[in-house]
Amino acid sequence: MKGYTVAQRSLLSNKALLTLSATCCGLCHQLWQNYGPLWALLVNHDAVLVALLIAAQREEPPKLEGTTRCPIYAGMRKETILDDGKALGFAAALSVLMAEEKLLDLARDDRSLLARLATHALGKAPNRAMEVLEADGLPRSVVERSRTAQRHIERSRSASLKAALDPLGSLSGAAFARTSHIAANAGNAETLSSLGSSIGCIVALADACEDLSQDRRTGSYNPLVARWNVAKAGPLPVEIMKEVSGQIVRDMGSMRRSLQRLRLAWMVDIVSNIVSRGFPGRVRVALRHLWQDNEWHGTIPDVGSGLLRRSSTYQEASAPLLPSLSHPASKSLATAFWLLSTLPENAARDASDLGFESQGEYYLACALPLLVDVPERGQRPRFCNDPRRSS
Repeated sequence: MKGYTVAQRSLLSNKALLTLSATCCGLCHQLWQNYGPLWALLVNHDAVLVALLIAAQREEPPKLEGTTRCPIYAGMRKETILDDGKALGFAAALSVLMAEEKLLDLARDDRSLLARLATHALGKAPNRAMEVLEADGLPRSVVERSRTAQRHIERSRSASLKAALDPLGSLSGAAFARTSHIAANAGNAETLSSLGSSIGCIVALADACEDLSQDRRTGSYNPLVARWNVAKAGPLPVEIMKEVSGQIVRDMGSMRRSLQRLRLAWMVDIVSNIVSRGFPGRVRVALRHLWQDNEWHGTIPDVGSGLLRRSSTYQEASAPLLPSLSHPASKSLATAFWLLSTLPENAARDASDLGFESQGEYYLACALPLLVDVPERGQRPRFCNDPRRSS
């Protein structure tokens, strides 16, 4: 399955794992029945989270149907599925629209015969999915407005990072807010809108990180390429990692604050696991692509440590700290020292909002997205290889 909002299964109980698997299987069955066998292959983690949010807000506990034969395994395997047709129908419709937009984007970027044939193979499924969403209260105009804005940004090659993230953020916010009305729990609408908007912006930025190398080769639009004018092959400025990491950490903070305000009746452990554990881990994978797929350069200012000099290049300054520059930790550590010497004016406010005890800890987390967990409010950041960490 594709998507960013994955669960960290090692931290879930057996009962939670059964509910999560039942939701995934239920979404697959819904896609198979409503849109055809090929669409059942497009089950993704992001749509699963939407279905979970609807079921988790209902007054009655989620029900699991008896074992149902899995169509993917030609009926030779039995699965338990979630018994919530409204939640699964809404999530399945979103899955179809997400798949359609991805194929259209590939066709615009690739312009190959195969990509164009794939868009024609969509058939009437997207129209049926839009009708389901409209029936559930998500206006067609919201979806079309987001798509139009995204295409305008791509055609104009906008260099504004915020503008590039807004279309997916606004659509995700609207879809998440709608889950509260489907579940008859309108009190969560504003909180879910904020949560969905933060997740959407993070996903858009993480996707840009993963596609950066390919987009530079093909000339396709990428907000990071347009923002720093790095379309030509060559080293990337280290400021890209600084701004991208800082933006993601701020959005993660907003996302976690929304999660704290969210009132769920059921499956709190699953939703919290996905949003605060699995999703940040998946985003770190995207940042690892940005880090490992590109060569970095830049000047690291003197921070008074005696190890770094203002005239040293990025690679030279890393050598006294860690001899293996090929390892991401070498680059991250050097960048951490550099970031600590360039704190912006709002660093104290951001650090306080996110629960860090100091500005240094906040920007260390920004500089080490591959090695550091973004903390819960009031907790200290923990290194991913720390034996005391719980994940």
